[in-house]
Amino acid sequence: MTARVAHNRLRRVSVQRAAFATAYGRARAPVERLVAVVSGLRAALPATVTSASSSPSTKSVAAEVARRLDRAADDLADLLAEVHTAQESAAGVVIRRRARSQSRKDQSDADSAADSAADSAADSAADSAA
Repeated sequence: MTARVAHNRLRRVSVQRAAFATAYGRARAPVERLVAVVSGLRAALPATVTSASSSPSTKSVAAEVARRLDRAADDLADLLAEVHTAQESAAGVVIRRRARSQSRKDQSDADSAADSAADSAADSAADSAA
């Protein structure tokens, strides 16, 4: 790596770090913080993991970063599976609740219709008797 390339990399890292600090500082919710971190990683990783430098220290850093990324990706995949399971469970609860509510409403409507028919029949019978 030449000095010019190294200076360019330092400037790029400085800009990326400032952008990350701003985004992360503005984030309030955990999801917003995660988005800021992932965006920062996405910007920084190509230069870190795919570095063409022949320096052994740079290669070991890239290997360590790649190992940690693999572990983080596995953890995030597990988290995603948990989130999907929770969303499916919540949706199932809502669907069952709505179905029970609709069933009760339909039964109530049927009972009301039967009561109205019985009342009409009783009124007709009373009118006929009179």
